[in-house]
Amino acid sequence: MRMPSLLAIVIPLAIQVAACTASRSLERPATSTALEPSAPAIAAAMTPAPSAGTPAAETPADRPADAVFAATVRPILSSRCTPCHEKGGRMYERLPFDDGSVVASHAESVVRRLKEPKDREAVEAWLARRAVPR
Repeated sequence: MRMPSLLAIVIPLAIQVAACTASRSLERPATSTALEPSAPAIAAAMTPAPSAGTPAAETPADRPADAVFAATVRPILSSRCTPCHEKGGRMYERLPFDDGSVVASHAESVVRRLKEPKDREAVEAWLARRAVPR
């Protein structure tokens, strides 16, 4: 006699849990990390712009290495080297990490201090690209 009453409680409860779980998985928006650039952004930054016959004035943002710095390296350094090497930090006057030339001139020290392998690889790839003469 206890069995039918227990099943009458368990089965509807299981149905409600399954329905709730299914509806929550449909409602979740896709998330992304603001500091991590997307693959298309990295590819666009690493692809040189086609020349149009007459050379235009080149700005630092137009150069591929600088675009990669802004899209990839700068967010890594901003997240790992804050607050000291950011504006207002105690090391900013001597070593501002928002300037790619400063980072490149201290490449060995910067790379050595990055603990995450993917961060190191991204900075090393930028340094290698920057060293290639154009």
